[in-house]
Amino acid sequence: MNVALLTLYLGFGQATATGNPQQVPLAPQPLHSAEAKPFMPGVRINWRDREVEVAGIVVLREGMLELFACSPDTREHESIMRISARPTHVYQALGLLGLEPGSPPRWDPEKERGFAATGPRLRLRVRYQRDGRLHTDGIHKWMWNIMTDEPAPPTQWVFSGSLRDDSGRLAADFEGTVVCVVDFQTALISLPQSYSDSNEDLWLRPHAERIPPLGSPCVLLIQAVPESLRIIRIGRYGRLTLDGRSVGRVELAATLAQDCHTHPDLTIEVVADPAALQADVEAILKIAGRAGVAAERCTATREDQEPAVGLKADAIVTLLRRPVDAPSGVSHNIRAGLLAVSSRLRTIAEAVSRSTASLRSFLQAADDPSAADIEPRRPVEEPDLQAPSTSAGRPARDE
Repeated sequence: MNVALLTLYLGFGQATATGNPQQVPLAPQPLHSAEAKPFMPGVRINWRDREVEVAGIVVLREGMLELFACSPDTREHESIMRISARPTHVYQALGLLGLEPGSPPRWDPEKERGFAATGPRLRLRVRYQRDGRLHTDGIHKWMWNIMTDEPAPPTQWVFSGSLRDDSGRLAADFEGTVVCVVDFQTALISLPQSYSDSNEDLWLRPHAERIPPLGSPCVLLIQAVPESLRIIRIGRYGRLTLDGRSVGRVELAATLAQDCHTHPDLTIEVVADPAALQADVEAILKIAGRAGVAAERCTATREDQEPAVGLKADAIVTLLRRPVDAPSGVSHNIRAGLLAVSSRLRTIAEAVSRSTASLRSFLQAADDPSAADIEPRRPVEEPDLQAPSTSAGRPARDE
């Protein structure tokens, strides 16, 4: 091996005649983990971490989303990522990890209602390279909630398993519905909540600031969540979710107490929004402890701070100057904006109400600790001793 090739191999660049090093582009780093073993084309299995790794590329950075990931030549126009594998092989790999598929979302015409997807819980992340470094994000960080005008909330997913046709073929193979963010009856992986696939109700778009350029290789990480693990998320205003489901503190305490009987080794992960109060985090850890969860099985972390994103002044002016007969997409964006404002006002009102109740309790406890939860007493009027009174202590009325 000559000196030039050896220098390139070591990554220091090739020296020029003047001795100044030339910049050599960084070689792509392997996106698959060393523990992941090949299973099928585009699919690897990490047996140690009970995780399936699926190769893919970025195919969308703007528009509305119905999926996060699709298979080739299917739904690239509404998916951020296209995997380089057959959905059937992803299905088989999850089965080898011991996961039994649940059921995809469905609509019951007799009851005229929809049913959300069910199945074993999954944690989905995406690994990619940017600026010469490897990054691993929860896939929610690549999506933006247009209804609340903020990054999509962290959530868990379920192995819904898609459907099979009369010949036994997996429907996701020809529908391309690998990871869906709205209700598809052929979804391989779904959200545990129901979201309409109507164009007027689409709620997510790509968060372009977090997504690498089009064509960038990436790996979808699909990890089985242990049955004994519960993930509690605390929103910026104290709103709680347990495994993706909204709960109050009383319901949370009852659920954890029941789960402790079912799973003696119950483990709790508390994930807080960067703006969440530390007092809320400590309160949730106390609830878990009182429910019987051992302190060493409770952890608390915070989500990474998202950069502030909003409309600039020139963008607002451009929007206002659009003609009245603008495309229907404009009215949809206005409707989404109004819904976002309504949602934020509702959240603020809840936070103010909660703060007011806490302040009232604090002031009452300061005056009389024994009466912290008792309504303030009304002043009692002294009876007029000179006026005749009834047995009830009220002045007698003149006849």
